[in-house]
Amino acid sequence: MQEHILGSRVAKLIKVFVESNRSMTSKELAAYMGVSSHTVRNDMQELEGVLRHHGAIVEGRPRVGYTLRILNEKAWHEFCQQHVREQKSSLHESCGKIVPTGRKDRIDYIVANLLILALRKERLSQWDLADDLYISLSTLKSYWKEIQQILSDVGIELLADRSNKIHLEGDESRIRRCIAEKIFSQDNLLDFSNNKFYQGIFSQEEIQKVQDIVRKAILNHDITLSDMAFRGIVLHILIVLKRLGNSATVEYASEELEFLRTTESYCVVREIVEAIRRELAFDIEVEEYYLTEHLVSSQRFLLNGNQANGNARANELVFHILREIKTEYHMDLSQDQELVAGLEIHLSAALHRLRFNIGIRNDILQVIKKDFPLAFELAVFSARIIETQENLKTNENEIGFLAVHFGVALERKAYPKKSCILVCGAGAATALLMKEMLQRRFGGYLDIVRICPLYELRQTDLDCVDLIFSTVAIQAFQSEKIVYVNPVLTEMDMKKLEGRIECDTWKEGVGAYKAFFHEDLFFPRLAYKTKEDVIHFLSEQMLIREYIDERTQSSIFAREEMASTEIGDLIAMPHAIENTSSVPAVAVGILEKPIRWAYENVQLIFMISIPQNKYRLWEDLFKRIYQYLVRDKGVRELVAKQDYPILLDRLFHRNVKAGGRVME
Repeated sequence: MQEHILGSRVAKLIKVFVESNRSMTSKELAAYMGVSSHTVRNDMQELEGVLRHHGAIVEGRPRVGYTLRILNEKAWHEFCQQHVREQKSSLHESCGKIVPTGRKDRIDYIVANLLILALRKERLSQWDLADDLYISLSTLKSYWKEIQQILSDVGIELLADRSNKIHLEGDESRIRRCIAEKIFSQDNLLDFSNNKFYQGIFSQEEIQKVQDIVRKAILNHDITLSDMAFRGIVLHILIVLKRLGNSATVEYASEELEFLRTTESYCVVREIVEAIRRELAFDIEVEEYYLTEHLVSSQRFLLNGNQANGNARANELVFHILREIKTEYHMDLSQDQELVAGLEIHLSAALHRLRFNIGIRNDILQVIKKDFPLAFELAVFSARIIETQENLKTNENEIGFLAVHFGVALERKAYPKKSCILVCGAGAATALLMKEMLQRRFGGYLDIVRICPLYELRQTDLDCVDLIFSTVAIQAFQSEKIVYVNPVLTEMDMKKLEGRIECDTWKEGVGAYKAFFHEDLFFPRLAYKTKEDVIHFLSEQMLIREYIDERTQSSIFAREEMASTEIGDLIAMPHAIENTSSVPAVAVGILEKPIRWAYENVQLIFMISIPQNKYRLWEDLFKRIYQYLVRDKGVRELVAKQDYPILLDRLFHRNVKAGGRVME
């Protein structure tokens, strides 16, 4: 333990002297510290008492200011290395902080702390913030432009007062939305106590009380919310409690107020507000409409397909969307009652979120885009209809949730089970083990109609089923339906069966997929620097060669605006929302250097044009390309060799010989 424990302001004074390496006037020091000159002079007395024991002094001269002089380099060095380091360590251990060091992490940290200040209705000196990060004030100020841009993008200003203290200003709803998003960005969905953003802001008692009040109110009204929605309404109540008394309030137009008053959610909120007044002694009646807005926009948990009904406008919109999908994609989903009910309920809330500009977090967006590409395209198409019909701007998060509904529907519709017989020569126990392993791996794709020994197998059996899996040689019959496996299925067996159970259509129709690829649409070593230039070049080449028409070209740009077509791993797959061309085609562009697409770097571009009559091939084509580029490390190979024959060979020959289309 050191002889002296530094006070926070004294530690800051040492820091500013060390990092500035110049004389400082009391006025300058006061501005940095966010205190008065008188306070600085008092702190100097304490500082002098500390420094004289550690090889340094501070000299004060009129019109020059204070200057740090080192009298004993060794003593001073030891003091800085040990005392100040321990001071920092103990400080951060006590508050549980991990101090960020990278630029991006520091900027995120600063934005988070500014939002915490807004939640507490407090201001902070720039020097305090710099000290918290162990950086100089000049380093902190080098981040301001980027931080101001981040905040400006959401309609919030970063301001500093005359005492150099900083705070946020802006529309109250925008500030609250930004605070909520920062809290939602933490990992713990429902565990408020372990959320770092909450610590020191909300008491556990406060959180528990609000949760209990909300839970009771929604149960009284027979409403079931998703976990995220429940957490969201609790969170907004907590934000209201902390921002209560703030001069700014959330304003609504008269027609919005009228709409909110007519909803069931308004009745629920009034019950919540009354309970908070009674149990927590807070009057938040003025926030009834704000909380109603968020409850109306919350995701309901769908139980048995009919827990709640969508509103009339949502119902009309769903049928319009499904009708247009049938026309555009030759896919009739209108008879899927689970899909219809799910979309109606989802859109009822989604339309409110879009009208009130309420963001919704989607942590599985990238997974949906990669694993359910056709479902995502149906969702993008649907979002386009919503924007046109409702004059509302959608976003990728909302599109992603729509895609989930379509993905489930396509899984129900697209994959009829293959029937099979198991032929096993090792006894009933082994046969049952095989059956269990197959059902666990391929339950959604495989119907095991019979298990039998070899001697019971008949020619009629081959005619009645799609596949026969056998552990013993079948000499009496020759058939492509027969697949030989080990008695205890290995991973190699599973991969072989995967190619037959899930993927026969690919092997049978390789020609249909090869028809998309044309050597005159292969463009290596491109030097473009923006995605707009790349998209324009590739689409223009497809247009010149008459693979697409002008309407399809325009739709490619429109699709990119709806949601970015990058899929990670240096890959982007731009394409049209509505394709009016008649020729299947894929233009391949390889950039000399990666460029920033929207969120990630991209170097390999597959621009895909699928005519309406071939749209059923979209899912398989996407997954085949993704399989080669990502799973088989094709990106590195293609970027290095930039060779068209290699691309064709890897897509249609090597993997096909291994047992058909490889799927995830």
